[in-house]
Amino acid sequence: MLSREKNKKRETLTNQAISQPGCYLLLLRIEKNISLRVGKLGSFYLKAGYYAYAGSARKGLKGRITRYLSPAQKCFWHIDYLLRHPEVRLEGLFLFPAVFFPELDEHILIKKLLEKGSKAVIPGFGSRDCREQCPAHLVKIPRKQKISSLFPRAIILTRLSGTARSISKNKLGKKKNGDI
Repeated sequence: MLSREKNKKRETLTNQAISQPGCYLLLLRIEKNISLRVGKLGSFYLKAGYYAYAGSARKGLKGRITRYLSPAQKCFWHIDYLLRHPEVRLEGLFLFPAVFFPELDEHILIKKLLEKGSKAVIPGFGSRDCREQCPAHLVKIPRKQKISSLFPRAIILTRLSGTARSISKNKLGKKKNGDI
């Protein structure tokens, strides 16, 4: 019984936290090599593998993430084009509510990934208006790098199945620590 109450309290705190502003990482897996057209940015070739996309949600993490988990909408941000590709899988979400991580923003997340060997693959992707001069907010992750070890305190949502555009909104709010 105590464990159930503790889990309920943790779930409540998680839901409260993700309703706040903050930043996030999307962990993506591209099943096989793809060609991708990204609005005015152009057309690109991406190799199969794992990628991370960093972003911010100034009006609340839950609203931004819910958008990413919803069925296809009009492409507004660069990431929308990638998420709608049928070979792209959303493997995990790393959430950093500002209430717990006031020192973090998407620029710091990307810089940390780049320091650990990730590579910016599409110059300007998600960072066209970046005031920190990030090369991109989308990076390809080295094969053996575990994102969870770089950001151990993040709220991690995993075990998301299907294409990024077909994941149910009901998955949001379920915290599961994965080995990703």
